[in-house]
Amino acid sequence: MPAGIHLKHRSNIPAYSKVVFECFNEKGKPSFAERAAAVRDAGKHGVIAAKESYGQGSSREHAAICPMFLGIKAVMAFSIERIHAANLVNFGIIPLLFENRNDYGLLSENAKIAICEIRKQLNTGGKIKASLRCESGEKEIILKHNLTQEDIEIILAGGRLHV
Repeated sequence: MPAGIHLKHRSNIPAYSKVVFECFNEKGKPSFAERAAAVRDAGKHGVIAAKESYGQGSSREHAAICPMFLGIKAVMAFSIERIHAANLVNFGIIPLLFENRNDYGLLSENAKIAICEIRKQLNTGGKIKASLRCESGEKEIILKHNLTQEDIEIILAGGRLHV
C-alpha cells in the first residue's frame, strides 16, 4: 500500500483500495485494483502471488484490509512477514507458502487457481492442494500454512470482525 499523498484515504477503504500495488500499473492497461475488483464483482475471489518477504514493511492494517475489500482471499508466496501474516488472518485472507518454489514460475496474469474444499483442507494439516490452470495446461500445486486453530477459525469466519 502506498503512503504519501494516498494517506488522506485511510478512512475510505473503497478509495484507498484503488491504489493497491499501483507501483506495478502499466499505462493503458487495467490496474491490479481494477482487475481484482472485476473478479470480485463477477462473484469470484482473487489470489495474490508473490516471492520473498511478502508484506515487508506493511504492518499497517490497510495492506490487508484493502486487498480484502477487492475480494482477495489468499496470498501465495515464498515467505510472508509475520506481522503482515497476522493482519491477513485478521481480515480473512489465507497466508499460504509455495511448497515448491518452481510453481511460481508457472503463473501468468491470466492463470486460474482453484482451491477446492478449502474449509476441509485448512483443518486437515498444513498442506493445501490447489489446481493451477495456465497457458501450459493444468497442474496441481501444493501450498502450505502454519496457521493455528484460532487463525483457521478467524479466516473461516471471514476475519476477526466476524468472530
